[in-house]
Amino acid sequence: TERLSHRVAEAEAKAVKLREQNKMLKAKIAQYQYPMQELQLACSQAKGKVYSEEEERYLLCRLTGFGLESDEVFEKIKRDICEFPVFRFDWFLKSRTQQEIGRRCTTLIAMISKDSTGAGGTADDDEEDASAPAPQKGKGKKRAIETSRPSTLASSAAPAISAATSSTAGGERVARRR
Repeated sequence: TERLSHRVAEAEAKAVKLREQNKMLKAKIAQYQYPMQELQLACSQAKGKVYSEEEERYLLCRLTGFGLESDEVFEKIKRDICEFPVFRFDWFLKSRTQQEIGRRCTTLIAMISKDSTGAGGTADDDEEDASAPAPQKGKGKKRAIETSRPSTLASSAAPAISAATSSTAGGERVARRR
């Protein structure tokens, strides 16, 4: 009976998550008067499968129309893609299987939920973030100009600029005044 109650709790949690995602998706689409033209998505492509913004907008709009809780929603989207005149010659999208469409829709929903949870700040927070330089993450070798030291910038300058500089006794480069 414990296993059964655990499975029931998992199913209820999944249903709640699905309803929340559906509500969030409808809210995102409702922000725009013409979501097929205006909806902006900032997402990264992976594994060589490149969906255009128009295709992704269509997937999200159809997903909103059918609802996440609908049975065989990805089969319905696949059928609509084949009938939609804009994608008449879009062989990439028409050749996607239901599973691939489902995976892409899941990725788009995750991206939207990430954006909506990340954008929970106030307008004052956004203004502060826009004026401050964004810290660089990762292990890249390039550094932002603001974080670089002036001596590093001068030593990596182009030859045309280095002609206008001279060396001091300490080995530092200093710009000559004209």
